[in-house]
Amino acid sequence: MAAKQFAAKVEERSKGQVKIAVYPANQLGSPPEQAEQVRLGSIDMSLPTQGALDKYVKAFSVVMLPSCTTATTMPTGPWTDRP
Repeated sequence: MAAKQFAAKVEERSKGQVKIAVYPANQLGSPPEQAEQVRLGSIDMSLPTQGALDKYVKAFSVVMLPSCTTATTMPTGPWTDRP
């Protein structure tokens, strides 16, 4: 859905000069294969999962950590079901 919206906005803002083809459902390969194709220049862009990126840049692996805190309490706020 987001990729189709992105493609539509790019075409709209470029007044039709730039068109983006969207290939959903891993038609161009699995996320790791797509990341490799982007690296090689076979495809221009993709929306890879975070796990596929740390193979190329180790800093991306930090988002896969379950927690980077020593806090002993759970966070509260509008994003949780706790008051």
